[in-house]
Amino acid sequence: MSDLIKQITEAVAAYTPNLVAALAVLVAGWLVAWMAAFVLRKLLERTSIDNKLADWVAGGGKKVPVEIYASRAVYYLLMLFVLAAFLHTLKLTVLTEPLQNMLGSVLNYLPRLLAGGVLGLVAWGLAVIVRRLIAGVLSSAKVDERIGQAAGREGEPPPGLGKPIAEAAYWVVLLVFLPAILGALGIEALVEPVNTMLNKFFGFLPNLVAAGVTLAAGWFVARIVQRLVSSLLASAGADNVGQQWNLSPALGRFKLSEVVGLAAYALILLPVIIAALDELRLDAVTKPASDMLGVLLTKIPVLFGVALILFIAWMVGRVVSALATNLLRGCGFDGVLMKTGLTQKVPEGPMSPSAIAGWLLQIGVMLLAAMAAAETLGFSQVATVMNDFLHFAGQVVLGLLLFGLGLLLAQVVANAISAGGSPKARLLAQVTRWSISVLIGAMALRATGVAESIVNLAFGALVCGLAAAAALAFGLGGRRFAADQLEKWKSEFAKKTSEPKPPSV
Repeated sequence: MSDLIKQITEAVAAYTPNLVAALAVLVAGWLVAWMAAFVLRKLLERTSIDNKLADWVAGGGKKVPVEIYASRAVYYLLMLFVLAAFLHTLKLTVLTEPLQNMLGSVLNYLPRLLAGGVLGLVAWGLAVIVRRLIAGVLSSAKVDERIGQAAGREGEPPPGLGKPIAEAAYWVVLLVFLPAILGALGIEALVEPVNTMLNKFFGFLPNLVAAGVTLAAGWFVARIVQRLVSSLLASAGADNVGQQWNLSPALGRFKLSEVVGLAAYALILLPVIIAALDELRLDAVTKPASDMLGVLLTKIPVLFGVALILFIAWMVGRVVSALATNLLRGCGFDGVLMKTGLTQKVPEGPMSPSAIAGWLLQIGVMLLAAMAAAETLGFSQVATVMNDFLHFAGQVVLGLLLFGLGLLLAQVVANAISAGGSPKARLLAQVTRWSISVLIGAMALRATGVAESIVNLAFGALVCGLAAAAALAFGLGGRRFAADQLEKWKSEFAKKTSEPKPPSV
């Protein structure tokens, strides 16, 4: 037992220097790591570079405690080395070899990480300089204000194109440095795809710039032409003409000169958009859109002709409607409904018969113009449908005219019969009025062409029913009279047959 205790004591005595040394290494290393993390944190708190980097990575709306994260990272990294030295001093090779291999890999990768970080800082610094330089140049040149003046936006805030352009240049500089940073970090799997992407991007960049320049130049020209056309028309009094023609409900909040200027703007901008799409050289995407705009551009003269037809028809319809309304009102057409007995007083305002007739006449003129416009556009089926509708509408109007004339005739005949003074004059007048109304109604329905066979059948059935009713009424109600009449006819016939015939010579 004493030998075992002696051996343990000797082993502990032999291992005590290593243990003391390991503890000293651990304590000293911990102090060094803590001091290094503390110093780094204080240095970062005194500078603003870390905050700018955090704003760039995480965005300006989120605050990131870079000092704490950086100091902790340094602390734990140094503590890994202290732990390796501690285990090495204790001669625990089973644990120190994996840890040393890991730290060796970290130390081997550290130059790459530093190189990538340096390149990232250089790229970021250069991007910031380029962004500020472009923003300053554009701001000093007052590009936004000049663009706003050229676009006719006086009194409005500038469009603010300088900041987006500067931001685009900032990200382009970072993209240029991205392959070098990935190569320095040794991430070879991403270098080739990123290089391919950047080559395609910079190969497409001239097309994009050309399309942007074309679109911007065309937009400037279109805006200038729009302002010029609107100003010339306004100075020529086109807005007053629009008010005289009562175009305000159709134009809305725009003036006539502004609408014409907007049309000129669109006519110029459409070919510019086509040219800008062609500059992109993306046939799979731009070819359908370019073809569509090309077809629209070729249809513009036709659309202009259609608009002119509709506009002239609208103006002619208004004039004809006003003339017809005044003429019918002057002829006393508004009193037709009262004469036919349908109303007790003469209608006035927009619901008067003359106003409704003028409104229907204007609709008819616009429908004829719409049919001509459909033919011009090549919509033959639409034109055919409208032609059929106009034919049916004409028949309906003819039927209404016949029915109105029939009601007027029925009222005149009824008034004439009532004025006779007969005891049954009122009843006979009403029967006559309704008979004429039914007859004229059947004629009006037949004139409209709506189910002529049904109308004929219904009218025939009505007439036959009235005849049968009259026959039944006469037969059932006048049997005594009929028997007396037949007896009278029989006696007269017997008397004639019983008289002697004169002798023949």
